[in-house]
Amino acid sequence: MQLLRPDDLGAAIQEAESLLRGSYRFLNHEIVEQPLEWHRDPQTRCVAPSDFAFDLDYRDTALTGNVKNIWEKSRHHHVVVLCVAFVASGDGRFANAACEQLLSWIDDNPVLCGVNWSSTLELALRLISWVWVERLLRGTEAHARLFGSNGAMWPAVYWHQYFIWACRSRGSSANNHLIGEMTGLFIAASAWPTFAESARWRMNAMGVLKREADRQVFPCGLNREHAFGYHIVVLEQLLMTLLEDGSDDPQFVHAVRNVATRMFNVLAPLTDIGGHRPRYGDADDAVATQLRPSYLGQVEWLTRLATQFDIPQDSVRPSNSGSIGFQSAGLYVLGADRGTPEEIFCVVNAGPLGYQSIAAHAHADALAFSLSLGGTPVIVDCGTGGYFDDPWRRRYFRGTAAHNTLVIDGQDQSRPSGPFMWSRHARTTVESWTSDEAEATVAAHHDGYRRLVGRPVHRRTLRVVTRRLEVTDELLGRGIHEIEWRLHFAPDCLVEITAGQCKVSWTVLSSVSGSNARRASLVFSLDSQLHWAIVRGDANGGWYSAGFNLIEPTNTLVGRGRLALPLKIYHNLEFVCA
Repeated sequence: MQLLRPDDLGAAIQEAESLLRGSYRFLNHEIVEQPLEWHRDPQTRCVAPSDFAFDLDYRDTALTGNVKNIWEKSRHHHVVVLCVAFVASGDGRFANAACEQLLSWIDDNPVLCGVNWSSTLELALRLISWVWVERLLRGTEAHARLFGSNGAMWPAVYWHQYFIWACRSRGSSANNHLIGEMTGLFIAASAWPTFAESARWRMNAMGVLKREADRQVFPCGLNREHAFGYHIVVLEQLLMTLLEDGSDDPQFVHAVRNVATRMFNVLAPLTDIGGHRPRYGDADDAVATQLRPSYLGQVEWLTRLATQFDIPQDSVRPSNSGSIGFQSAGLYVLGADRGTPEEIFCVVNAGPLGYQSIAAHAHADALAFSLSLGGTPVIVDCGTGGYFDDPWRRRYFRGTAAHNTLVIDGQDQSRPSGPFMWSRHARTTVESWTSDEAEATVAAHHDGYRRLVGRPVHRRTLRVVTRRLEVTDELLGRGIHEIEWRLHFAPDCLVEITAGQCKVSWTVLSSVSGSNARRASLVFSLDSQLHWAIVRGDANGGWYSAGFNLIEPTNTLVGRGRLALPLKIYHNLEFVCA
């Protein structure tokens, strides 16, 4: 509780009062449900069957609805918030409500029955919540009912740990899920060394975490999943392991702390003046646990956790220009006037598709970029949308057409083979990276389209200098191809095409500009080789996802042409403050 301040505790109490009224927010869905129905998807109202867990196809929306929504309920983050509110207020209603929620879940979810037992990651995240519920309720009647000598939770606690270890992620699927599984197993086995297997589970979890934390993070500190949302999730999980007593294995503590330090120290240089960070790859708004009110942002929470372990901050610094290259990950920030109302903050993705052969959470976004100006996102990564609820949406948001790059012959750069797998990876090569006080430039190419007739190669050079961003695209190869040059703008931007020119305008908030709200704009001439249009909310694009399960129309600029290779396309984007 030392991590929370008085305002945080007050907010937790207020949030807990809403929970008592049956008002919840799961993955951006507001619902009223009293009592909670643990197998019902609030989005589709579908009730998943309680059959043997491993016989259920949880990706079948006709059978389970959107299973992510069901799983989110059963992670029991909201139950932890009830317990935080109880400790903050002493109000027994919160403790009793937490107790009734867990007893209800145990009754409705017998061991290995239903979708809440079908994913070992879900078991692990639920265990972390249960550990903190047990700690926060100690000394209460609710604690005795749940975790006393004859408490109702112990059989489920045992089987959660048993199946996490027995069914842990392996092979090409051993990505962030494996770290999450071992985090849950380590925390539970550390908190409750009560079973014959507890010491072995804990030791095994420590060994895997020590190995995977280093394996799944680039030397520069970025997560190899190549999905920034999962960088945040994994960092939180590693910090949560450090809250447990690991004094019996200082090498484990040292190894995890070192990786967490590298991961934490990339956050500041990857944050614009408005507090925005990169959005490349998948993100499902996941957290390790909810030991805080929802209003407290995840990065603020990570910062507070980091201070508990004296993690040195600001060891990763941009150059004088504000630019920085995370070269082992292939991610580059081209910046100017960092930390001022005139800040230019351009993030360029020139890294590998994703982690391991399936690259589960990667997007086909080689050489894509995003651009924040004066702390306002202008050219944006479109986000994730969702995983299971809509196959078209999943294909679109992870496909090349949803990113700020070139599409050739209507194809994705990398070849998908299912919603969480890629059968062919585009390989990106960085040719040069330079940065000084005056400018920053990165040049790279990828081979994702060499499988097409004429073996096209896309080469892109991005340069930030003075108040502009220069984007030069070269298409090498042979033959005539359908070319699409795409830019996706934030929903708040006004986008206009006039006389061969594109003008993008938006409002700069006073909190960033330091004065009254004002208009700013981005202006650039459109290459005459292409035919230009703005698409919005249709089958060809114009969609944006601000968070998981959220989707809204936005403006996408598309230049199309059937052109012969080799080909060069050039744009000079100038930032103008009103």
